[in-house]
Parts: sequence; structure tokens; C-alpha cells
Amino acid sequence: MRRLLYALALLFLSTACAHAASLEAYGRLPSLEDITLSPDGSRIAVVTTLGDQRYVVIRSSDLTGQPFIIKFGDIKLRAIEWADDDHLMVESSVADRPAFMQGPIEEWYLLNVIDLKTKKTRSIPYIGANERTLNIIESSPMVRTIDGHTVIFVTGVHFTGGQGVPALFRADLSSPIDTLVRDGSFATRRWWVDERGRVAAEEDYYDTTGRWTISGSTGGALHQLAEGHADLDYPELLGYGPNSDSLMISSLVDGKPTLRLLRLSDGKMEHPVSRDGLEGVLVDRNSLRTIGLRYDDSDKPYLFFDAKRQQYWEAIQKVFAGEYPTVASASDDFSKVIVRVQGQQHGYSYQLVDLNKRRAVPLGLIYHDVTTLYPKRSIHYPAADGLDIQAWLTLPSDHPGKPLSLIVMPHGGPAARDGYEFDWWSQALASQGYAVLQPNYRGSDVNWALQSAGFGEFGRKMQTDLSDGVAYLAKQGIIDPSRVCIMGASYGGYAALAAATLQPDIYRCAVSVSGIADLRRQLRGLESGPRTQTNEAERFWDRYIGGKGIEDPALNGISPIMHVGAVRIPILLVHGKDDSVVRIEQSRLMLKALQGAHKDAQLIELDGEDHWLSRSKTRLQMLQATTAFLIEHNPPGAPTVSAAKRQ
Repeated sequence: MRRLLYALALLFLSTACAHAASLEAYGRLPSLEDITLSPDGSRIAVVTTLGDQRYVVIRSSDLTGQPFIIKFGDIKLRAIEWADDDHLMVESSVADRPAFMQGPIEEWYLLNVIDLKTKKTRSIPYIGANERTLNIIESSPMVRTIDGHTVIFVTGVHFTGGQGVPALFRADLSSPIDTLVRDGSFATRRWWVDERGRVAAEEDYYDTTGRWTISGSTGGALHQLAEGHADLDYPELLGYGPNSDSLMISSLVDGKPTLRLLRLSDGKMEHPVSRDGLEGVLVDRNSLRTIGLRYDDSDKPYLFFDAKRQQYWEAIQKVFAGEYPTVASASDDFSKVIVRVQGQQHGYSYQLVDLNKRRAVPLGLIYHDVTTLYPKRSIHYPAADGLDIQAWLTLPSDHPGKPLSLIVMPHGGPAARDGYEFDWWSQALASQGYAVLQPNYRGSDVNWALQSAGFGEFGRKMQTDLSDGVAYLAKQGIIDPSRVCIMGASYGGYAALAAATLQPDIYRCAVSVSGIADLRRQLRGLESGPRTQTNEAERFWDRYIGGKGIEDPALNGISPIMHVGAVRIPILLVHGKDDSVVRIEQSRLMLKALQGAHKDAQLIELDGEDHWLSRSKTRLQMLQATTAFLIEHNPPGAPTVSAAKRQ
């Protein structure tokens, strides 16, 4: 225990003294993550990883006294948040096949609450041994204070009529037994509750027909407020609006993502706000009301509706001028804020800002040994058809001024995006001397125009958007076009395999982490599993692939496994054995096909790892193996054999 306390002290007291970090420093899970400040601002809780063991550490916000430490072992901790000043909620996940369920292993989420007074932990939901429920959650918890009691509401699974359906559970922390509030149906997506714990809103989406409904209540029975039809983009209920008499809805209006308020009294929609560039809403943890907006903008990431809170945030920005601060957590009155800072002065660290005392106290580096941040900047380049592509370029800080070796690293999704925030993978590659290009290719959700431009372009223009970035950087003299490799995870892993098979003359090597090789097999897998919404998932893939279901012959043209004969470069496959999103058989079958065609390929299987590289040991294993592969086939120093001479 003494050694553990010493290690934790080093984490909290570490400061940004610049030096080059080892590859291991990036590969391990963060030293400090998921930090959260108690509602009254008196306590800090944080997840830390030492070796392969994960801990939750709770200590006073003035950093005095001994910390309270809970060891979770190698459990995958996903999030922590305070229910009140004396109870901490801990979300975790496990790849498993629960009782009462059939089908393949999937990732299931669990919720535990730690009572800091009794030092006891309880699992939620739990409604007695005679009820057929699963100790899993399907939504983030909602916390209400009712009659002086802290009450947690969460969606779980309740078995009724021999089938498991979404259900809303109520956990009063003063009682050991939770209660079932409401059974949903297979169509139920989410609930919201009012200040008395009554169901205030329910959203349903019927996967087979595309019909959606939103029902609401102002204290009585639920009644339908709105309905419609959407193949995929049905309205999303985000919570209450600025007041509890309306709901905040995200939906498509005239083909554009829009925020609107849905009045609970009559179902009228009002106050549309464009969602382009908007990352989400800011919700007060007590009232569940929307208190502001969060934008994908490093200069102005937040807009708070309350003038005082906005003034506080602007003061924080001035404290960290020239750097990139974001809110990690805050006390309820916003007088104390834990800020995640990214910049040359403070590195990548947590800082506790006390706005009443007008001071900032460093809490520690997020990656203990990472003190140097390699420069990352936004660039724009034209795709072959003229579409503007925004991308992020990370460079080694001491590059020699001559063309660099490049790693193209497309993000997963594809309906996702890369941003300015710290990225351990690209920073690790830059530390080895590589330039790293992370394009927000068409299909990325930067804005609706860019995202919808990707519909039907899976393996087509979504793929050439990446190589167009290579051509642009070569024209600028930043990189050597004969020294380019591609690597990525999930969709990025697919893109790496597609590059090797569909664009064999551009890249020196390819690394696919958890990538899809056989699109038809992946789509067929959507039909199995205990909670898969088959029709919705198939419609999503049809939208991007541009096909018409599993039997569409167009799938052959963009499935890497069908084109292994075209491969002329080395390929490294990496896959977690517990991946529930893209099953490991995708990489195993791709390896078999490549080896059958006498291609240079290898597969590294990660024991106990999922789709998200959630374990420190295997994440480091992946990073070490992929970096060694890149250095062998595309060294960051002087060029070896030109791409034109490779066959």
C-alpha cells in the first residue's frame, strides 16, 4: 500500500517538464482519466491505471489528507460520476453472454455505486432474486433528489413473457432494493423523468417500419406529442430544454441537423438551431435541463445560457491563453472547475480552477511520462471532385525540413470525426519521426453536407479522399510520396485493407486494427445477437455502401477479401479476441486469403481485448507491434526502395 500511495502521489504532483517520451508512455492507458468533482466541490475522484490494475482514487479537492483508494483490478472502467457528495457511480463493461440470453458474446455495461460513508458498493439495478433481470444498463444514469433522498434512474433489461425488454428502474440509495418503474418494448429508446421521479418523456423507434414517436407528460399519464417516419435519422431526445416545460430534440429539418424545443403541453416544435459544428448539449446534473451548447471549435468550445457561467468560462480561457482548455468536471455552482488543458506550457494535464480564490492548481499529467506535445494543425485540401476535405496533420517537432515519411490514419465510424484534442496514437507515431495525416473524409460527421456526401461512397470516394491528401502533402513538399503507409482501426482498419487491395500503388504497407475484410459476412452478422436492431443497422450500412442488402453483388467490388490478388505490399492485421463489433473472424479469414495468395501478411491476436483497445497491456502490445512493422517497411529516416520498384 505504501508503494501505491507513493505512485499516486507522483501522479498528482507531476508537472510538464518537457522530455521525449518512450513508446510505452503512449501505449499504456492514461495515468489519470475520467476525473470528476463532487457536487459541492469538496472531493475529486479519478480513475488511474498502474501496470495492469485499475483504481478509483478519491481525495479532497485541496489535496490534503490520505486518499481513499478502491482497487478494481483489470475490470474495464468506462466512466465515473458523483450521484451526490457521498456516493460515486462507477460504470464498467464486460464482454460476455449473460444468463437468459442467446447469441454471440457482446459488450455489456454495469453500474455500481460506492457509499463513501459505509465504504460499501452496491450494484444497480437489483430488484430481488425472484425477478428475472440482468445487472446491466442500457443508458447513462439520471440522478434526482426526491424527498431528501438521492434516487438514480437507469434503463436496464427486464424479462417479461419470456423476453427481455428495455425497462426503467429506480434506485433509492437509502433502500437496498430497486424498483421497476416502467417496462418498455423493443422499440423503446429512452426515458426522462421529472423532479418527482415520474416519467416525463418516452421515445420509441420501430426498427422494422421506421416509425418514431415521442410521448410526454406534465405530471399525468403519457400522451403522444409527436410522430413521424425516418429510415435512420429519427429525432433524438436529449433531455429537458432550458426549462422543464420543454424537451430538447435533435432532428433533421429540411435535410439539416437541427436542435429544437418540443413543448410538453401541446407538442409544438420551436426555436430551431443548426447542429452543424455542434458536438452536444450541456446538461445540469440536478435539474437535467440544458444549460448550454458544446461546439467542435478549439477557440469557442462552449456557449452557456447563464451569463455568469459564461463569464466564468471566459475567465478560464484567459488563464490558459494560447492553449486548449475544456471542462472535465465542475461543482454545481461552477465555482470550482477541473479543466483538461492541452498546450505547450501545461502539457496534457488536469488543472483545478477555483474561481472564487482566482487560482489554478495542477492535478497532474494525464499521461504521466508524456510531457512533449507534437504540433497538430488543421489543413484543407481538395478531393479529386473538388470537395473540400478538412484534416489534421501532426508533425515531429524536430523534423529535418526535408520530406517526411507519412502515416495516413483514417478514423473509425465512418460517422465520426477527428479533432484538435490529444490523440495518443498519432502523438506516438510523431514521436518516432512520422508525419501523421488524419483526414475527415466524406462520410465524417463534421457537418451534414460532408457526411451525406459519403452516402454510397464506401470504398470509393471515401477511399480516394485519403489518397488525395497524400497527393496534396507531396505537392506541398511536406512528405515523400514514396514513403507512405496507411493504418487505422475499425472503419479505419477497413480503409487500410481497401488501400492495399483497391489502391495498391500508393502505399508501402498497411496496418488494419479490428478492420472489416468481408462486407457481406459483416452484414450477415447483424442478424445474430441478443439486442441487434437488424433493419436499422442494415439501412445504415446500405446508406454508406450504396448497396441493396446482403446479397447485393456491389459488395464484392469493395470487399478487400475479394481482391487479395492485387496486394503488393506487406499487411499487418491486429484484432482483439473479444471484439463484439467486428468479430475476429474478419481478420482470420483475411489472413487465410492473403496467405493463400502468397502475400506478405501476419495477424496478431490480442487476448481479452475488445473493439476499443480498452486494456493497457494489449493496447501497448498493439502499438509496439504496429510501430515496429511501420519502421521495418517505411522507416522515418532516409528512403529505401521506391514505391515504383516494389512488386
